Amino acid sequence: MKFSLFGFIYDVSLSPFIGTVRREMSDQVSDLKGVTVLDICCGTGNQLKRLRTEGIGAMGVDIDASMLSRASSAGLHVSLQDAANLGIKSSSVDRAMITLALHDKDVETCRLIITEAGRVIKKGGLLVLCDFNITAETSIFPYIVIHFFEMVAGKKHFENFKSYKQTGQLNRLTENSGFVIVREQLIVMNSFKITVLKKL
Repeated sequence: MKFSLFGFIYDVSLSPFIGTVRREMSDQVSDLKGVTVLDICCGTGNQLKRLRTEGIGAMGVDIDASMLSRASSAGLHVSLQDAANLGIKSSSVDRAMITLALHDKDVETCRLIITEAGRVIKKGGLLVLCDFNITAETSIFPYIVIHFFEMVAGKKHFENFKSYKQTGQLNRLTENSGFVIVREQLIVMNSFKITVLKKL
């Protein structure tokens, strides 16, 4: 199955959950109207569209050219870049976000991405993360749906997802990253976690 087709099915199937995620992530930067937000691993630009409707300026970066072409065709400001090696000036970004783009990568890559986000964010700026939160408190319905789609996404994808769960999820990935946690929020039946980090 081509990723583009899978991505469409994934988005549609998880849309009852993802809509809440997009709204909550936009709320985290709603006080920054007039300032550009960097959306790291923006994919096809769904989060960027949400930000645009709320009057928040945003730029997206992603390594997948086919996804970016869809974002660009929607009139979004995007750039083809590796999240672990951004072509962006150091300490130039007020706020950045990464939405559902860490659980499918190996731990080393995730930490490189977070470190690179820290390089481009200004001192005192914020990094807003949102990804799966799979614990004993996660409601059974989203638990089953999430695991099913992570499994059919492919062997490597699923192995990284299992590693993400087993190694502490967002909390472990942000340890010793040059950020301090400002706040955390569980949403959608405790199946997603938003973590807001401040650069030291």
